[in-house]
Amino acid sequence: MFSEGTHKVHVTGSAMGTTGTGKEQIAISLTNDAGESGAWYGFFTAKAIGITERALQALGWDMEEHQYNFALLNGTPALIGAECLAVCETEPDQNGNPRTKVSWLNPLDGGAALKEKMSDEQAAIFSSTLRKRFIAERGAPKPKVADDLPI
Repeated sequence: MFSEGTHKVHVTGSAMGTTGTGKEQIAISLTNDAGESGAWYGFFTAKAIGITERALQALGWDMEEHQYNFALLNGTPALIGAECLAVCETEPDQNGNPRTKVSWLNPLDGGAALKEKMSDEQAAIFSSTLRKRFIAERGAPKPKVADDLPI
């Protein structure tokens, strides 16, 4: 099992199934380069589907692109080898004992799964607009002073 923290991992398998209470879920098996392993569980309830979708996007799998065909993830190699960051957190189990679980799957770049990433040009234009707004609201930034100017 993974220790608490963020780990770079890759997928070793995935399967669709149900919980003990009958809720549909997906289990994604993960391992890291140190040989630690664990699993992330995603759910398809109205409340949880957004989290599951973002996790699958972090693994490079787009629900719409695959026509919402989740059978493609049931014991197939569709996700095997995909890499992401697994965020592991410790929480009490059913008996109150601490256990570490994979809580989130995030893209390797560490950013949130975005609906659409800006191009470098779009980011530069946005940055310029935002900079102008901050200068108008807060004034021009003070110049940096170098402590070790060459003589």
